[in-house]
Amino acid sequence: MEALEVLGGAAGAAPELVVLGLGLPRMDGFEVLAVLRGWSHVPVVVLSAHGQEEEKVRGLDLGADDYLTKPFGVPELLARVRAALRRASIPAAEPAGPFVSGGFTMDFVHRRVVVRRLRRKIEADPTEPRYFLTEPGVGYRFAPAAPPA
Repeated sequence: MEALEVLGGAAGAAPELVVLGLGLPRMDGFEVLAVLRGWSHVPVVVLSAHGQEEEKVRGLDLGADDYLTKPFGVPELLARVRAALRRASIPAAEPAGPFVSGGFTMDFVHRRVVVRRLRRKIEADPTEPRYFLTEPGVGYRFAPAAPPA
């Protein structure tokens, strides 16, 4: 079983928390963690038989929320799971305020843009938009693009 197959199953299940053992047969647990962090912010508690500081640092730097080495008791594991879930339930900080520039205002909190003829004011060529794309059934989607080389 490949790491991507495991992660594909996790993506479909939308877990609230992942308990990841690093000693997986036929795949690298660190690789699974790195790929998972590429698309998800789900809390991850890593379990390992290796208690070397380098491995703990690597796991935490790759995005683990906690790292638990064997042997451990079930009550400790459950307490760490509860703590990770508590931290994950804290809402993200709201943006400080709206973005105001050149005759328009983008309010990220309320998901509003206040301006008439938005594309004419923002786009170099309103007939070929690069920043504000039409999203059918939704409205506009802001798609920041890198400046042309």
